[in-house]
Amino acid sequence: MVQLWNRLTNKKSWAVLSLALLALIATSVMGESNKRLPSTIEPLLTKYCVSCHGEEKQKGDIRFDRLDPDIVHGKDAEIWQLALDQLNLGDMPPKRAKKKPTNNERRQLVNWLTESLKEAAQLKRKNIRGVMRRLTKEQYTRSLQDLLKLEVDFGRHLPPEGLSADGFKNNGETLTTSLLQTEYYLNTAQRALNKTIISDNPPTNYRYNFKFGKGINKDPKKKQKRKPGAKEVPISTKDHIVVTSENRHMGTTESNYEVNDNGQRSYPDLRGARNKRFKVLKEGILLQPAIPTVEKGGDIWLAPMPSLKIHLRDFPMEGDYVYRVKVARANTEDKEYPYLRFCVGEWLDHGEDFQTLERSVKVTGTLDSLQTIEFRGRLENHPIPIYDPNNKDIATMIVLGIWNDALALKKSVGDPALIVDSIEIEFGHLGAWPPEREKHIFIDSDNKNNELVYSREIIQSFLNRAFRRPASQSEVDSYYELWKSFRPDCLNFKQSIRDTLASVLCSPKFLFLVESPVEDTKPDTQTKPNIITEHELASRLAYFLWNTMPDDQLLQLAKQNQLRYRLPSEINRLIKDPRSRNFVADFCEQWLEMEKMTHTKVDVNKFPRFNRFVRDDMHRETRLFFEEIFYKNMSILTFVDADFTMLNQNLAQFYGMDNIRGGHFRKVALAEDSKRGGLISQGLFLTGNSNGKEPHPIKRGAWLISRLLDDPPPPPPPNVPQLDEDDPNFTKLPIKKQLEIHRDNPSCFDCHAKVDPWGLLLENYNAVGLWKHTEGAAEATLPTGKTLDGVDALKAYILKEKKDQFARSLVQHLLRYALGRSLSFTDREEIDKIIEQVKKDDYRLQGLLRSLITSPLFSKR
Repeated sequence: MVQLWNRLTNKKSWAVLSLALLALIATSVMGESNKRLPSTIEPLLTKYCVSCHGEEKQKGDIRFDRLDPDIVHGKDAEIWQLALDQLNLGDMPPKRAKKKPTNNERRQLVNWLTESLKEAAQLKRKNIRGVMRRLTKEQYTRSLQDLLKLEVDFGRHLPPEGLSADGFKNNGETLTTSLLQTEYYLNTAQRALNKTIISDNPPTNYRYNFKFGKGINKDPKKKQKRKPGAKEVPISTKDHIVVTSENRHMGTTESNYEVNDNGQRSYPDLRGARNKRFKVLKEGILLQPAIPTVEKGGDIWLAPMPSLKIHLRDFPMEGDYVYRVKVARANTEDKEYPYLRFCVGEWLDHGEDFQTLERSVKVTGTLDSLQTIEFRGRLENHPIPIYDPNNKDIATMIVLGIWNDALALKKSVGDPALIVDSIEIEFGHLGAWPPEREKHIFIDSDNKNNELVYSREIIQSFLNRAFRRPASQSEVDSYYELWKSFRPDCLNFKQSIRDTLASVLCSPKFLFLVESPVEDTKPDTQTKPNIITEHELASRLAYFLWNTMPDDQLLQLAKQNQLRYRLPSEINRLIKDPRSRNFVADFCEQWLEMEKMTHTKVDVNKFPRFNRFVRDDMHRETRLFFEEIFYKNMSILTFVDADFTMLNQNLAQFYGMDNIRGGHFRKVALAEDSKRGGLISQGLFLTGNSNGKEPHPIKRGAWLISRLLDDPPPPPPPNVPQLDEDDPNFTKLPIKKQLEIHRDNPSCFDCHAKVDPWGLLLENYNAVGLWKHTEGAAEATLPTGKTLDGVDALKAYILKEKKDQFARSLVQHLLRYALGRSLSFTDREEIDKIIEQVKKDDYRLQGLLRSLITSPLFSKR
């Protein structure tokens, strides 16, 4: 049934279903089932429907004469539910139909369908089987990070996830597991445990110190000849001092560091010489607000100008790093503050491959009191070159850069500027040795000196956390026997444990979320059949609101059978926890198709101000907008229209708002006549739903009705001609005229009549989401017959006429994400209850989540 639901909702237009509802019911009399329809219903079907969707004529290429009339026991209950929805919405029969049932006739149909579907849902719910779905890349990565206490992007090299018909990555039907993927899991588990359980000597720590100042180096040594990159200006050896050292011993005290000669194989430089936006002063390097590079397309890019880069030929391939910058404001009387941004990566043939840390740090220090700003991470999480000490090509050097993130659009803007006094870089292992994370595996015990006993304790503790429930005696025995078989071939105890736990991380009990019913129902408890266990509820809750494994408190409550009782307080705790940002990022990404939006190739010749920094900031605007609504528990209707948005200086300038300063994002109040506010008018979706040159009303309309109203259009039918963009006479026509010509094809009309008007209402935004008002350009008539003009009218219409449809859409998208499956007609009754509770709670987002999680749907198989 789920496949049938997906097929219909994605391949058949709702508009076509509206035309076909009564025909669907009528022609089902001719089906093969022995069951007949009520005598009061059959005449209505024959009277209103058969002529359009019968054996001789199938309007919209739909024929329903083989639809099973037995709603309760038959195979077509999903279609009957769609038909009932259209009757309840008043969309069936369509407004242009010549014959329409009376109110009494419509009531008879609705009552019959409602009662039959209710009985069908009760019957189907008794036969639901348990769910088994694999962890997604994101869930797998975060679960490993929590389990091993190591912030490494373990899923970086795993194959990408496919999307379900609903647009989600965590749907059990699409989370297949291939032989290649299994091999990835084994390799990843081994690498992860090698980083966690370290039986060798501590790694060498490397330190690089760069001090800057005009003429600071009184005894400059001859540097090796270097190959400059694009638009680079080397910093003279007279204007900086490099001291490099290494530590091959345990501990990080200064006495353990010994000076080496790596300084001869590293150097700083400045990019942006042609703009003259930097200067070497006696106090250090002055950096004016950077100007983003005008891009020419492709995946290779150059950092903003000016940027101060450190090039290193000697570096580790993995491990911790910390990048410390001592910095000051250049002008303390300036009301605005500079911001510091950091990136790390490598040179490529035609540019740089950098990963930019998301945060910008406000510079508040002065020359009298320098500020130290730190950026931390793991090298293996970034695009870095393969270390080759013998290759002198520039592409084999790691590059670490900073710039003044108070980004400027004009070269005449010189403030707020900052001064870089010095930079210190450390690589290797930072902190105590052995790593603190080992203690989570090698737990405290009085049996540490007895390998046979201690190994079993370690295995049981690890299994309890990895399997997200208490491990059974047989499971512990199995891995204990495996450890005993490994031990003779291992050099030491740590290695034997490491190899054993690698097998645990490849177990389906770690890689999959397995949910089975509670088998025994005791009369004195409230546990019911088809209800998942407390530990499974802990996992479902954690992977919904954190997208990672449950923590100790959730598991402890589940062990005590107290989680259901404490569910309301636990929901509050999980929402307040910083890990709930995983929910915001991952649900937002999939619900709104945010990743897809970034794939549009914008014509940079036509829009030179659009670059990856603008695109990335558009992405952050949407995510932070969701965060603001989520954490402040605002109304979900704010997603449709809002009197604020989230901006930094770069994005505000792109939108034409010049009163925002600084690289950090903040909540910005919008003027009443602003054309921003709400998801519909955010740059990410306006740009992502264009063709990179012109706005695309079909894409915009399809995205809006699919993601915000949960009413997706069908794909175009086969053999339908596309818009002829190569015909100069055709492309000169206004977009409205082009669409009118396209809709003249009868096979295109129904679909475009449903989609195009929604997109046409956004025609006053150009291809990159900038406002360009043209009188009459954004006027359109919706399928309901309502004529609107522009984005403000569109938002007002949704809030007035489609408010509950939007609420239902969000609830259904959240349920698909939370449950990891598509929805069925059997869920409809509980969905209706959730929506009623949402209304009582004034449409508050956190209230919606609480209603969803405390609903029986969330606790059932």
